[in-house]
Amino acid sequence: MIWLQILKLFKPLGDDMNINEILKQSNFDNDEKNIITVLGKQIENGNTNITVRELSKLTYCSPSKIVRFAKKIGFYGYSDMLFSFRKQRDEIVELKFKDSLETVVILENSLKVIDQLIQDITSKNYKTIYLQGLCFSNYVCEYFRDKLIGLGIFAACLNPSDVHRSDENYILLVVSNSGETEDIIKIVKSCKNDNCLIYAITSQEKSKLSKLVQNSIVITQKNELKINQQGSYFTGNAIVLTEKITEIISDFKKIGD
Repeated sequence: MIWLQILKLFKPLGDDMNINEILKQSNFDNDEKNIITVLGKQIENGNTNITVRELSKLTYCSPSKIVRFAKKIGFYGYSDMLFSFRKQRDEIVELKFKDSLETVVILENSLKVIDQLIQDITSKNYKTIYLQGLCFSNYVCEYFRDKLIGLGIFAACLNPSDVHRSDENYILLVVSNSGETEDIIKIVKSCKNDNCLIYAITSQEKSKLSKLVQNSIVITQKNELKINQQGSYFTGNAIVLTEKITEIISDFKKIGD
């Protein structure tokens, strides 16, 4: 069916066809092509619950035309089309991570947190990404900061409490191998009442940090390591993780541009 081709729109560039190639091969009119393009951009920017009336205003197409188009490509209606597009996007993110992080052992529920982090960073609802870590964890923060800046996303290795304006939304990502670093825990507690989302990367699922931060990404290891090996294992794999995150963010930005 035609809609199976359309769902490929939400694959990152380089996987099968990109959006322009699919649209060229279809028999859609200009309004229908615009509906697909705008809907795709809205979902990638985090507006996953966009209503048919909102899409109508953005595309200058009537709600009835959008519904007819959804039925034309095999859906029951607009809600069915939106749900399928959104579900396909989420599945692609999760599958891409499972394929690309074979060298990093991540708890299964952390994959959903990673997916949400990507959606939040690309949603444009948060002006700044603050990153905080100490010692080797700071290397992870600096690496991720530089990668995000390279994608045109404002990121800084600063304590939000020291520099942030209270009326702006932001994301705070903290990194701690042990999850017990008191200075990091203090930073998290000081930001709890701000207009922010807090994420953590750690290796300890039952640490103070994991209990304090609901959105925790836990990197673990298959085999027990000696104490002096754990830090280097965590740091290296945390850097690999941030590299993969920025790759996917880059793919989404290309689709949205």
